[in-house]
Amino acid sequence: MCSRVRPHLRRWHRYVTTCKTMSGTLASTVASICDSM
Repeated sequence: MCSRVRPHLRRWHRYVTTCKTMSGTLASTVASICDSM
């Protein structure tokens, strides 16, 4: 059971990290666009 779940958790963690990074980049991009306007 554990050996089957662990790779899935690792993949999920990577997915969550990617989402956070993308949303953070998106937020900073929107902020910089608002600042330039």
